[in-house]
Amino acid sequence: MAQSTATPMTAAPALRTLRELGAQDWILLAYTGFAMLATAAGSGPAYSSALTTVVALFVVASVGVFAVRSGALGQGRFAGVVYRLVMWNVVMVAYLTMRDVLKTAAPHSLDEQLYRLDLRLFGVEPSLLLDRIVSPFLTEWCSFFYFNYFLLLSAYVLPLLFVERRHRVLAEIAFALMPMTCVVHTLYILVPGFGPYQHLAHLYANELPHGRFYDLVITTVTNAGAQKDIFPSLHTAAPTLLTLMAFRLRAQAPFKYVWPITGFFAVNIILATLYLRWHYLIDVLAGLALAFTFSRLSPRVVDWEEARRRRDGLQPLWPPGLRPYVDLAPRRTHPQ
Repeated sequence: MAQSTATPMTAAPALRTLRELGAQDWILLAYTGFAMLATAAGSGPAYSSALTTVVALFVVASVGVFAVRSGALGQGRFAGVVYRLVMWNVVMVAYLTMRDVLKTAAPHSLDEQLYRLDLRLFGVEPSLLLDRIVSPFLTEWCSFFYFNYFLLLSAYVLPLLFVERRHRVLAEIAFALMPMTCVVHTLYILVPGFGPYQHLAHLYANELPHGRFYDLVITTVTNAGAQKDIFPSLHTAAPTLLTLMAFRLRAQAPFKYVWPITGFFAVNIILATLYLRWHYLIDVLAGLALAFTFSRLSPRVVDWEEARRRRDGLQPLWPPGLRPYVDLAPRRTHPQ
């Protein structure tokens, strides 16, 4: 019988590193691994660049996560900052480079199926109804909120990662937002589509009038958009999730002040996705479902993770960053 070549001395650190991984780490690795495999199985003119990108993202995610969780970078602020940069940048770059990935891994389109599903379930396609009330004011209003989706996300994510000192607040919002985004990106590959603006273009009676913010939206989507990223609507899911999490934490600053503003932006961004013809109604409802699911799931997962980490003497779910935490119990020394 073959004998294992692993000794207790070499196996124990590897097993401990695996225990150190958090739920968000596994989700990030699963997403980047799936994107790599799906792209490798695809074809097309963008194959080489797309595969290079997803392999690089998988390597950066793997090396970054394991370097931090293994303790190779120490237990200080440097490790925490590296961890934050890896988690944030892998997800962000994955979206910014997704156009070639979708061309390669999902060259088809399910627009007709999504449109027919809207008609079957709801009897109407909202963007066609909204075509009747197109005006310069409404187009600019919706475009303003749609474009400032990125500002809203940045206003939450950047302070959360680099300024927030409450570990529990960081852990709950970050687990909800980052893994949900990975799920959405995965569904983009599984359910690709261009959206009503292209698929139903022949049915609209009115063109959306040009304006400062509408032109900004068009330029941004044309230059940086993934093009086939419609199901589910992340423009719906992310602002809704932030509203739900801010409302849940409304007893604490700054959430007691910002949750109504976040909610106002979320409602207008959701309406804008339909008015501007980017999404079908089923895309929006799927985004809402994900937001409500992850807002309820996140506190439970963080409870479980914190209990497991206290019991086993593991790192915090989010290693300390630039500023020390104010609500984190000292780490119990793990028996050797």
